Amino acid sequence: EGLLDWPTYKEKHVNTDLLPFGQVPSLTFTDPEGKETHIVQSLAIQQFLARKYDLFPNDNVAVDILTGGIEDMRKKYGSLVYSPTFDDEQLEKYKAETLKMWLPFFERLLQNSEGQWFVGGKLSFVDTMAFDMLESNLRIDPKCLDELPAL
Repeated sequence: EGLLDWPTYKEKHVNTDLLPFGQVPSLTFTDPEGKETHIVQSLAIQQFLARKYDLFPNDNVAVDILTGGIEDMRKKYGSLVYSPTFDDEQLEKYKAETLKMWLPFFERLLQNSEGQWFVGGKLSFVDTMAFDMLESNLRIDPKCLDELPAL
């Protein structure tokens, strides 16, 4: 229903628990007893699943720092690629200023962590968020990680 006819699904479910903001992503999680939990917003979905499947690190300060930084990068990326005036000049400025400044921060945080993961010495939702952010930037600058081997 929603996947095949978004306008109808949105009209039917906007301002409900399914689409309180009228947008996706939206996840309906059904537990073993059949209870449904409706979650919206990317970060809320990621954190819900991380807590459910033991992918939420105990170091809340590191989680907050990294998720904040990753979200800042996602906003910068989104502002660029969804700009109605997006052009090569903006892309080159983003590469020279944003990527050159921000990506080394993430490399340093990873190098200062316990092993190959950003927080807690094991895979967590922070790593999947960082992967998504890095992969997005690789789409517009395939060489952006060439000088950052830890990433």
